[in-house]
Amino acid sequence: MTDILEALKASLDQARIIEKLKEFRYEEALGIPPTATNAEATAAFVRLSARYAGEEPVRIALNKARGAMLAESDLERGRRLAWLGNREAAAAFFRRAVAQDDGLEANRALGRTLAQLNRDEEAFHYLEQAALLGDQAEDYHWLGATLANAGKYKAALNPLREAARRRGSCADHEWLAKALLALGRLAESLPHLRRIVELRDDPEDRLRLDETLAELASQASPEPATASVAASQPGEQLELFQLDPTANGTARWTVWISGPPYSEQQ
Repeated sequence: MTDILEALKASLDQARIIEKLKEFRYEEALGIPPTATNAEATAAFVRLSARYAGEEPVRIALNKARGAMLAESDLERGRRLAWLGNREAAAAFFRRAVAQDDGLEANRALGRTLAQLNRDEEAFHYLEQAALLGDQAEDYHWLGATLANAGKYKAALNPLREAARRRGSCADHEWLAKALLALGRLAESLPHLRRIVELRDDPEDRLRLDETLAELASQASPEPATASVAASQPGEQLELFQLDPTANGTARWTVWISGPPYSEQQ
C-alpha cells in the first residue's frame, strides 16, 4: 500500500512539473522561489534531473523551464511574473532592470507595478522618469493618477492635463476632474465632467455634473464682491461678480474693469 501511495505521489509531482511549464511558471516547476537566481535554477535542475532520471518527459520539462529562465532578461522575467499576478516578485526584477539600464521600459514597468501595489511614494520617481523619457499620454496619465491617488492633487494637475490634451480618454478626464474637485476648483472641473458624460453614458456621471453645477450656484452671490485676482494692467483692480452656471455646464463670470460689465466664457 505504501509503495502504491509513493508511486501515486511521484506521478502527481511529475504531472505538476509538466503543467507548471505549460503555464510559464518556471520557478514553480523547478521548486524554487519566484526571486531565485539563475544559479539557483541550475542547481534545482541538476537535483531534480537526478531524482527523475528515468522519466524523460519530466527531465525535458525541467530543462525547458531552466532554459527559459536563463534566456530571460530581468525586464522580461519581471513582465512574466507580473502577468502571472506576482507583482511583488516582478518589482524586484524591474528594480534590477532599472539598475542595469535606467531606460524607459524599465522605469515604466517599475513605476506602474509599484503604483498597482499601492506603493505610491516609491512609484513617483520611476513614473516621472517614464514621462520624461517616453513623453507619451499614457505615461503622463499614470504619473498624474498616482499623484492624485496619494492626495497630491496640485502636483497631479499638469501631467493629467497633458494626458487629457494628448489622448483625452474618459480615464484622463476622470482623474483630472477628481483632482480639480478635491482642490475646490469646481468651475475648472466642468469641461471635464461634461466630457465624461459625453464619453460614458452613466447616470452617476450626469448626477455628479448636476451636483457640481448646483454647488457652484449655491456659492454665487447676487451682490458684487471684490476679488483678489491679478489685474490685467499694472495698478488696475478687477472685481468679480455673480457666477451664473448654466444648464449645459458652462460657467459665466461677469467682470468689471473700471467701466461697463462684459462677460467671458470660462
